[in-house]
Amino acid sequence: MLPLATMVFTGVMCWLIIKGLRLVMPVWGSAREEAVGLDITQHGERIMAR
Repeated sequence: MLPLATMVFTGVMCWLIIKGLRLVMPVWGSAREEAVGLDITQHGERIMAR
């Protein structure tokens, strides 16, 4: 019973943290940013050569 309670507690807390972060900042990049590459759009770095 304790492992199940721990997993539920962890899942709920992670969900609350993400919801709280979304109030003050974007958590995920937009579809355009993901298509271009998050390294380039977020950090200006080209990590993987194509």
